[in-house]
Amino acid sequence: MIDDAIGLQRAYASENGEYVYGNTLYSSGSVAPTPYNIFSRPWAVARDWLGDDPRLFFGSGAIRSTAKYNDQLRVLRANPQIRRIVGHSLSARTSLQIDDDFKGKYDVTAYSTPIISPHIAILNDKADPRRIRGTFDPVAMFDGNASKTIPTTTFNTHSYAQLARGNMGKYYGDDIATKDGWLNPDGSQSLFR
Repeated sequence: MIDDAIGLQRAYASENGEYVYGNTLYSSGSVAPTPYNIFSRPWAVARDWLGDDPRLFFGSGAIRSTAKYNDQLRVLRANPQIRRIVGHSLSARTSLQIDDDFKGKYDVTAYSTPIISPHIAILNDKADPRRIRGTFDPVAMFDGNASKTIPTTTFNTHSYAQLARGNMGKYYGDDIATKDGWLNPDGSQSLFR
């Protein structure tokens, strides 16, 4: 098992923004519009900033039409052993949509989710355990239902590095995903909730 910060770092370093390690899919957020990326990966920058990011606030149908959502589905279909998805920013939002669409098939950890949700968690203590955000994160500042709000001391308050450091998912063993549940090494099947 690896630390979520390391997995996300490897996802950001990969060409497609996805990194699979064992039973976990690490998925990067939008490609940063740095001078290097604008010249080396102009399509990825335009796709994320002009195509995917604006759709995040227009409901489930718009999220399902994003390239990031479809990239994650492609990786999940190619890797049936995946049981956990870790996303940051853009991919945090698409990961939550995948979790909603597949009703508990995956454990999701969403860092710095760009979502607008009222501060219901303060009123009725029903925070979403899948979501974690930084204190002064400008992208996730309207996520009132994040389960944890971690003080960030770095210059980049939207960075996953401090939020994900030391966080690891549980170990799932060598079971294989099937249509209705998980096929365990002994041949038995664990059904989805």
